[in-house]
Amino acid sequence: MPIDVKELSFTYAQGSPYEVRALSHLDLSIADGEFVGIIGKTGCGKSTLIQLIAGLMKPTSGTVSIDGEVFYPGKTDRSSLSKRIGVLFQYPEIQLFENTVEKDVSFALKHASLSSSEVKEKVHWALNAVGLDFDKFKDLSPLGLSGGEKRRVAVAGVLVTKPEILILDEPIAGLDPKSQDGFLKLLDNLNADGTTIIMISHNLDALAEHTKRTVVLEDGILIRDASTREVLTDTIFLKEHGLGMTQVGRISDGLKNCNLPLPELPLTMRELCSALLKVSA
Repeated sequence: MPIDVKELSFTYAQGSPYEVRALSHLDLSIADGEFVGIIGKTGCGKSTLIQLIAGLMKPTSGTVSIDGEVFYPGKTDRSSLSKRIGVLFQYPEIQLFENTVEKDVSFALKHASLSSSEVKEKVHWALNAVGLDFDKFKDLSPLGLSGGEKRRVAVAGVLVTKPEILILDEPIAGLDPKSQDGFLKLLDNLNADGTTIIMISHNLDALAEHTKRTVVLEDGILIRDASTREVLTDTIFLKEHGLGMTQVGRISDGLKNCNLPLPELPLTMRELCSALLKVSA
């Protein structure tokens, strides 16, 4: 299910004194199976973009097509899109509301015309996919789980329909390091199985470790679209646009300032360690 964005623009409160242009003439294509990161300062249009891709809003102009079809609110066939795209907004655990994990995860299948055994089978698969044992967690209240477990239940509630595209808005915000690592490994596994993943994050280190491509927005305009390595090792570009740096980038910059430059700019901590070993050998 390739995604094709053409001349996409969106304006909030159009025609009113409070009009705000969120996106302007944006072009973007995402192929099946990609893992794409989206970065940019707060208010640059990231969340607006993913809501338009998910078909949750109608663009002011331009189009978003999924597998060659254009979807937006008001189109009669948009219901098919919800089965093919899963969206996880920031802090999804606050949206958990059922009294058991099984009921919460199965909610997306409420109108799927499935038997109770078929629903149970899908919930079992979704919980297993996020690393939660069905028998252990199915009868527990989702509200009594740890932060990382809640996040996994929320993801299971999205995965239960087996979407081909997974869109995430700051999915690791608020998680402790162990939960972050586990969640990102889950995304890697889903991507390895063919799920297309689009992830907004301010955590450049996470993007460096897990994405292959990074898109940069600024004031509603796409200003960079390249490999994650090219974008996140370009420290001059990152500084100029106020995007911060990866931890590896800061260490590499510090070494350079101490007249100990590395022969190649590393992207990940593993690459940094390898580079340091070569320099010290």
